[in-house]
Amino acid sequence: MLNDSTASRADFPTPVITCTICHSGHFLLVKRPDSEEQYSSKWAFPGGRIEHGENAIEALRREVLEETGLLLTDRFMFLNSYVYPGAVGLHFVVEAQDRNIRSSEFAEYHWIGSLSEMQRFDRIAGIDNHIEQYLDRRDRAGAWFSLDGASLTADKYLNA
Repeated sequence: MLNDSTASRADFPTPVITCTICHSGHFLLVKRPDSEEQYSSKWAFPGGRIEHGENAIEALRREVLEETGLLLTDRFMFLNSYVYPGAVGLHFVVEAQDRNIRSSEFAEYHWIGSLSEMQRFDRIAGIDNHIEQYLDRRDRAGAWFSLDGASLTADKYLNA
């Protein structure tokens, strides 16, 4: 909420989410279009802006569906947060129910099986950190949470 009458939404960073989508030990990379303003033609993880009225989990589900057509299991893991010019982001790991991409949002998709396999892709600098953190945490008890349980919509949050 903007309390200062001189502040506008433009004064605040755009909230974004990105996610590592995993299935059967593989991770999905997408190639950003040449026309993208930032990181054009780079390989990255799916994601996008959190839209007005959405929480991060709702944005996560929407972005995954729009960009890949994949349906998710109920498991997710928060990994980290990051900043880049004009935006602040949250990175999650989610599990897909299958590996069948049903979207034409990106021209190229690739499932990778290891961090070393990522080295052959011209990717956004720093995204290896997400995989390293996930691999470090994936088998720890309590690392996974429920998407449904974490999505506090108004009816749940306000106890209406």
